Amino acid sequence: MGSLTTWNRLEPRTRSATLPGLAARVADPLWMIGRQGQLGELTGSDTASPLAVHLRYEIAPITHWRPDIAQPGDAGLPRPEGTPIEALVDRVPEPVRPRDRAHGGRRLLTLLGPTLSDRYGAALRREFRLDSGDVLSGRAVDGAEVRAQLALVGPEEVRARLDVTTNDAGGFDAAAEAFATWWDRHHPTAVGAWQPRRLAAPFTVGAGDMTLGAPDHRGGRVDWYTFDVIEGTLAAGGPPPVEGGLTVLPTQLSFPGMPFARWWQFEHGTVDLGRLEAAPDDLGRLLLAEFCLIYGNDFFFVPLTLRAGSVCRITELEVHTTYGEVVSIPPAAVHDKKKGRMGWAMFQFDGEPGVLVLPPCSVDVLDGPATADILFTRDEMANLAWAVDRASTEPPPASPPPDSVLRYRLSTPIPPAWQPLLPTQSGTLESPSGEHVLEALELPREGRRTTRHARHARGEDGAAHLWTGWRTRPGRGESSSGLRYDDLG
Repeated sequence: MGSLTTWNRLEPRTRSATLPGLAARVADPLWMIGRQGQLGELTGSDTASPLAVHLRYEIAPITHWRPDIAQPGDAGLPRPEGTPIEALVDRVPEPVRPRDRAHGGRRLLTLLGPTLSDRYGAALRREFRLDSGDVLSGRAVDGAEVRAQLALVGPEEVRARLDVTTNDAGGFDAAAEAFATWWDRHHPTAVGAWQPRRLAAPFTVGAGDMTLGAPDHRGGRVDWYTFDVIEGTLAAGGPPPVEGGLTVLPTQLSFPGMPFARWWQFEHGTVDLGRLEAAPDDLGRLLLAEFCLIYGNDFFFVPLTLRAGSVCRITELEVHTTYGEVVSIPPAAVHDKKKGRMGWAMFQFDGEPGVLVLPPCSVDVLDGPATADILFTRDEMANLAWAVDRASTEPPPASPPPDSVLRYRLSTPIPPAWQPLLPTQSGTLESPSGEHVLEALELPREGRRTTRHARHARGEDGAAHLWTGWRTRPGRGESSSGLRYDDLG
């Protein structure tokens, strides 16, 4: 049976002179008070005001993490203090370029100081010669090779190769240690949680007795909605949750453009909800207007300061009113469930009401230019999937000159940047070169686009962190390579 949905709106600004009742006319004070009474402003019901709020909570720091989704009983890795979670999860090794090797050698000479660099600079260029095939070849120190030898044989063997004297050994070892720290920060070899077959970086974190998994993290910013509560004790052996509490006076919530509750109170002129234009099916704007006009002044807030990289669980919330009442406030999801309504779960997890996660993410990440840009897309006309290198500069194949001679081609040429992804018996899509291997289920109809960037961010302690990582975004839909078989033209 069909139904007809209608919407009614109250327009505060009339379009007709025959409707004067919508105008807020001004007369004598008694008339104004009567007008307030007609609007229900002088009617009081359940007028007790919150006097104090008593809050009890537990806070557990996020101390462990692990690539991929942990299973019950798996142990986690200690999370470095102050390091953004993106720098741990999204990190992939980046090939060291010749100029990076030369820059590392110059950094080592700077750390040695003018005296030691004059004495052993020639020996460093001889023993750790940079063969880059350009103007730097033979004239610079290969910083990557120096770092590799320091990790492989130690500073003693390196000093022996350079004939460093005993008097200079202390200064050389200090400079070598500082150089190793600098090199590891700018050219880390640690690998995060990135899985090329899934175009994702699933990972798990642990805080106290709670384990949180991020199965569909595609790179980029990490927030509370990235996680799901899973079984496990990843942070076993870590610090237990710390209990705390506070009693404060609640403050009424306000926001810019909020309508005032009093009829005759002048509102800010930059926001006019009466002139809000919304179509009958524009539910978002209609709900916003309804919330501002009807429920805008029904909320109070209590400030609770939490440290980034922690999980907070609210265990008790009591409100003391001016009438001497003590009202216990359950989580909104629990209250709605008792009333038979769909639970309000903003900033919360299913099955864990009253839990707030503040991941140890960076405030702002600075992305460098894309060093790789791959589009994974489907081509229904060719019945293939493709990996398209969007950063490729190779020109497409030239078309033959038009003439009257018919030519038969087994297949039309494809652009060099397009690599076919062929299905395998294991359920993956693989390019002939083996460069790209992708789970078939990870390639939806709209495709996926992955980009690799160098990223820079500051952690909780203000220290700078530099890493290279991938990020996956939705594609642009199906593509057409122009591939045709048995072409005659």
